[in-house]
Amino acid sequence: MSTSTLTFLNQWQTLIGSALGPFLAVMLSVIGYLIKRKIERDRELKEAIRTIDTSIVRTLNDLYSARMNLKDFITRLKGIIDEVKKITDPTVYSLDETNFPYTSLFFDATLPTLQTESNYLHNQIIFFGAGIEKNNAALTNMKESFSTLLRKNELSVVQNQPPLQRKIYIENLKIFIESVESFIDLLKQGCKVSQQIKIYNEKLGRARTKTIKQFEKVGKPYRNREKWAANIDQVNGLIEAEVNEAVKKAEAGLERIRASAIQAVNTG
Repeated sequence: MSTSTLTFLNQWQTLIGSALGPFLAVMLSVIGYLIKRKIERDRELKEAIRTIDTSIVRTLNDLYSARMNLKDFITRLKGIIDEVKKITDPTVYSLDETNFPYTSLFFDATLPTLQTESNYLHNQIIFFGAGIEKNNAALTNMKESFSTLLRKNELSVVQNQPPLQRKIYIENLKIFIESVESFIDLLKQGCKVSQQIKIYNEKLGRARTKTIKQFEKVGKPYRNREKWAANIDQVNGLIEAEVNEAVKKAEAGLERIRASAIQAVNTG
């Protein structure tokens, strides 16, 4: 091989080396960044799932506590009605009262901003958060309405004879009890939605990619509300058995707690 050929090969090798060096460095840097970003992303997703679980459990506890407090409140109202009915003296008014229970439902406003790669969970959390906001507003209005009912009863003492005053008071209490019972039914539905979010979130925590592929087959539900609803209904149907079982256990536990509380009051 001639000297000129060897010189050419050496120069070519040097040229290739000088070109590949920076290229390989860039490629390694990109690969390193992608690996680092994936690790960070996995950490963010795990933290989001943990935050959702903690927050939903707290909201779920508030929902069950609210239902129990409102049921106890209804029991007290019915007790007042029974006592008023016992009055036979035509000169006796009734001003028996009880307090509306302090009840507030927690919801972490940051949950809709968390990324879990699940369209179902994102949409459920948005709808659920809006529902909790409305329920808190309803509780505030209900408390104000009850205060108004008591003030009207005080005014009725001035405006009406005792038998009529007592009759009006009983009727107003019955109407109010009906509205509270209807609201308790709404809270019960909220408990079920909480369980849906909690159970699906736990599935994501165990196997995120597999769960999304298995349960969410509607495509991209962000395009319109119809696909949002289709996605939510589809997943709810697939996890219904698990949710119903969780709801059943929670309801049984709630009744045990309430029964124990009533027994403690009766024997205290």
